[in-house]
Amino acid sequence: MIKRLISSIIALPIFFFILLKGGLVLQIASFVVIGITLYEYYSSTGILNFYTFIGGLLTTAYLYFIGFVYFEIYLIILLFVFLLAGLNSKKLNIEKIGIFQISIFYIIVPIYLLNLIASSKFPMMIWMIFVIAWGSDTFAYFIGRIFGKHKLAPTISPKKTIEGSIGGVCGSVLISVIFYYYFNLQALSSVYVFIIFVFITTILSQLGDLIASKIKRTFKIKDFGFIMPGHGGMLDRFDSVLIIIPIIYLFINS
Repeated sequence: MIKRLISSIIALPIFFFILLKGGLVLQIASFVVIGITLYEYYSSTGILNFYTFIGGLLTTAYLYFIGFVYFEIYLIILLFVFLLAGLNSKKLNIEKIGIFQISIFYIIVPIYLLNLIASSKFPMMIWMIFVIAWGSDTFAYFIGRIFGKHKLAPTISPKKTIEGSIGGVCGSVLISVIFYYYFNLQALSSVYVFIIFVFITTILSQLGDLIASKIKRTFKIKDFGFIMPGHGGMLDRFDSVLIIIPIIYLFINS
């Protein structure tokens, strides 16, 4: 807990500065975060090599400089390049290529979407992402510690409880309603629609955490990295965020 608190005290001011500045600062920071999380993901899944890391960075660069224009064609070309490279390389087999493909939609695209949310008609919704994910995580942790008795997913994440999960959802909804009125989000949706949206999104956030736990158990690792003592790696901090970024992006553009 002490390590977690110290890491948070150091990281949160940097995090707030990046979100408040937005623009080029956010773009550079999100690009760096993608690079770090890709390194952690490729290392943890055992596919880190020249092909995968360069492929991940090139895909990231494509989105930042070109966007989603012809992105599906780019992905098809990239896949065939990997398949051809795999003909003469043991570092690229079908399994590794599949794990790499997951990283595009699991890491690269969601984090890139942060920039589009920040430049949308509702830029404050970028804060909502972390209010939901980290608010739920915090409430779930403390409610689970106090009242937790029934395991939520014992084979995947033994410490998580049903009581903690419910507490996380309730806490997230409560904070989000305050957020809604503070930023006058009536133009986005009614408060009732917003509450339903936050309720569903918070559940997805918790599922994102379980997905990351499942990946770690599959590859027999405790954390994806060690960049934040007490928290693990960058991907460990973003695991519950990644799954809800596209949902919030679609919500504000619907």
